[in-house]
Amino acid sequence: MNLYKYSFDERFLFLTTKNSRADATYIRKQLSIGESSIESRTLKLIPSENSIRKSNIADFPAFFSYGLLLRQNTFDLIGSFLCDSGEFIKMEYKDETLYYLNTTKVIDVVNFDTTEFNVFEGYLTGIKKLYFHEELYDLPMIFKMKNLENQPPLVSEKFVELVSQYKLTGLKFYKIN
Repeated sequence: MNLYKYSFDERFLFLTTKNSRADATYIRKQLSIGESSIESRTLKLIPSENSIRKSNIADFPAFFSYGLLLRQNTFDLIGSFLCDSGEFIKMEYKDETLYYLNTTKVIDVVNFDTTEFNVFEGYLTGIKKLYFHEELYDLPMIFKMKNLENQPPLVSEKFVELVSQYKLTGLKFYKIN
């Protein structure tokens, strides 16, 4: 099974929070670690300063790379396919409700014996090349990698096909295996 990472399509508006320290801490400490959110709160989103001139918002608005933000119509179309991969947290942009998928599904897919790491003065500083276990099958559509929960989630070929089937905008996919 093919695995993909994603990035956001820069042709569309990028959303962010109102620069509050509490919002940034909530995102960093609760929505990027592969666990359920302890605190339930609705973030109010605004356009980032770099994309303020862009008016069109994608089906998957660019927001935060550790999970996916879905517009209401996208949530209605594919939300049921993603519910086993995490929890949906409501957010607001103008008068629209958006849904952030906090990815809590963690799968042991990385072969750490063969993965190549960047090391500087004895400290692990990054990943040079990921290698995966041979037996990758029946993976969820989106998930985090075990022992790398602080990294953005990966998506399966099934997810890429679903996005293509519905012609949803806002994401670019890159095959990584």
